[in-house]
Amino acid sequence: MIDRRELLKSSLLGCGVAVAHRGLGPSLSRSLLSGGASLPEPIVETRLGRLRGTSENGGYAFKGVHYGAPTGGAGRFRPPSPPAPWTGIRSAVDLGPPAPQNPAAFEATGFGSLWGNFAGPGTMGEDCLVLNVWTPGIRDGARRPVMVWLHGGGFLLGSAGIPLYDGANLAARHDVVVVGINHRLNIFGHLYLAKIGGEQYADSGNVGMLDIVLALHWVRDNIARFGGDPGNVTIFGESGGGEKVGTLMAMPSAQGLFHKAVVQSGPGLRVSTPEEADALARGFLARARVEPTQLDRLVSMPMEQVIGVLDSFPLVETFAFLPVVDGRSLLRHPFDPDAP
Repeated sequence: MIDRRELLKSSLLGCGVAVAHRGLGPSLSRSLLSGGASLPEPIVETRLGRLRGTSENGGYAFKGVHYGAPTGGAGRFRPPSPPAPWTGIRSAVDLGPPAPQNPAAFEATGFGSLWGNFAGPGTMGEDCLVLNVWTPGIRDGARRPVMVWLHGGGFLLGSAGIPLYDGANLAARHDVVVVGINHRLNIFGHLYLAKIGGEQYADSGNVGMLDIVLALHWVRDNIARFGGDPGNVTIFGESGGGEKVGTLMAMPSAQGLFHKAVVQSGPGLRVSTPEEADALARGFLARARVEPTQLDRLVSMPMEQVIGVLDSFPLVETFAFLPVVDGRSLLRHPFDPDAP
């Protein structure tokens, strides 16, 4: 037993140690956390090339890692493709670009003061297929559980790069490998053009989800090099992230890429039907003053202009750009009529 005075004293002492520890400097802090042993150099060789990360919290962080090629230009509204391999060592110390969006739209929901800039740091752009990895150890022979975080914000907003989603503490305290993903959102991820543009745009309503599937392929192929077990992958997410978890559970192409799923609110019982998504897409084209026969104009339209058209919708309608039961990558609603 310990009385209140002793508890306060020990708590303050702990805080003092923590503050002092922060002031020791990175090399000495890492030495203390690792029991005096020096940590391996934070370089990992992936299937595409070598990455240099940073030492964090007694472990490692690799940020802004490209799991997909740029999605602009001819790649807009198309399924993602892997990035090109590289030679040498690529830096992975900075967060990558957030997906195109208007963070100011989040202010209108009333949560802006709580979350801050929901897009996170960095300059948004269409080269946004990046992920972040936090791991307690590399090249140590461990096979840790892997937790893949899907951020909130519906299918409209958000980023894995906001400070709230930093995975260093989760990785360190629970000896897991944490992965956070950026992927296409809103118009760029879920504008259903299949009925308007034909086979060329058959997958356009779900490319944001297909981005996540590609990221899970990256995890399967590379996470063992970061101390993770590709046979023990949990996807988890809150709000819009929870909806993405539910949608992945219903996607045939995602099967086998994860083994456990956690929906932290927002399960997303239904997504869009082709009829609903087609009507929404035609409304978007009308606002953009693009004829259905001129989709090439929409493909070449500057990113900022596309976002401007999206912002002309009432906020509640912008959240209607969702995955689509397209009969291709998504064959059914996630939880209707039953669980996947």
